[in-house]
Amino acid sequence: MRILVTGGTGRLGWHIVQKLVDRGYNVIATSRRLLSSNDVRLRWVKLFLEDSYMLSRVLDDADPDVVIHTASETDVDSCEEYREYAYRINMEATRQIAKWCGRHGKFMIYISTDYVFDGEKGMYTEGDIPRPVNFYGLTKLLGEEAVRSSCEKYCIVRTSGLFGSSSPFARKSFVEEMLSQLLNGLKVNAVCDQYLSPTYIPYLADAIVKIVERGEPAGEIIHIAGSRASRYDIAVRLCKLLNIDVEMVKPISMAEVKWRARRPRDSSLFTGKAKLYKLEHPPLENCLRELIAKTRSNIMSTR
Repeated sequence: MRILVTGGTGRLGWHIVQKLVDRGYNVIATSRRLLSSNDVRLRWVKLFLEDSYMLSRVLDDADPDVVIHTASETDVDSCEEYREYAYRINMEATRQIAKWCGRHGKFMIYISTDYVFDGEKGMYTEGDIPRPVNFYGLTKLLGEEAVRSSCEKYCIVRTSGLFGSSSPFARKSFVEEMLSQLLNGLKVNAVCDQYLSPTYIPYLADAIVKIVERGEPAGEIIHIAGSRASRYDIAVRLCKLLNIDVEMVKPISMAEVKWRARRPRDSSLFTGKAKLYKLEHPPLENCLRELIAKTRSNIMSTR
C-alpha cells in the first residue's frame, strides 16, 4: 500500500509519517522544503499546495492508495488577514485532492477542525450544524464539503487543540509553550473562558493509522479529540504534575487577548462515535504526564 501524507513536516503529519514507515508502509510525504530519507520506505516530495499544476503532478506521480491530507494554513489570525492565500490552501487544494481521489477511487482522510463550529454550546457532535466564526474555520468547512461532494471513499477527522509535537520543523503548541515557561520558572497567562478538546498528537496519529488499516469509518465525519478543558485548566494540571505552585498561572479572559480573528467560546467536541470505533483518546492527565516525561528526557539529552 502506498500512502501519500501532505504536510509531512507538520506537527501531526510528522507523527503519521513515522508511524506508517515503522509499520512497513511505502510513504510519500510532502513538504515545502526539499528533504531526503535514508529509509527506502519513505520518499519526500517538495510541494506547494497553492500550485495546482505541481499538486496534480505529485498526485499522478505518487499514485497513492490512500491520501492523508494534513497540510493546511492553520494560523487563525493569518487566515483572517490573508484570505485569498488561506482559501487556496485550505479549500482549493483540498478540492483538487478530493477530485483526484474521486476519479481514481482512492481513500482520502481529511483532517479538519473544531473551529467549524461557532462555540455557542460546546461538546459538538458530528451531526451538529457547523457555523464558523472566523475565516480559518470557514475554509476548513468548505474543504469538508469539497471532500464530501468529490470523493466517495473518505473519512473527515475533526480534532482540536493539537499538542505534543516532535517534528523538528513545527512550532510549539500552546501546551508546550506553557510547559516550557513553567519549567523555566516563568509565570504563565492562560485563557480561562475558552474551551476546546486538547488532543495529544501521538494518540491522534495512532487513530489515523488505524483508520488507514481498517478502511473505516468511510463516508463519515468523526470527532477524534481529548476531553473538554480551557488553557487555564491545562496550565493548572501542569503545575500540579510538576509540583509547582498554581499561583504561577494567571487566569485571563478571551477579551484580554489581542487576536485578529474571533475565536469560538466553546468548540469542544463530543467523541462518542470515536469510542464506538475504538478510536477514543486517553485522559488528558495521562497525555500531560507523557509530554512532561518526554520533555524532561529531551532536556537531559541535550545537556
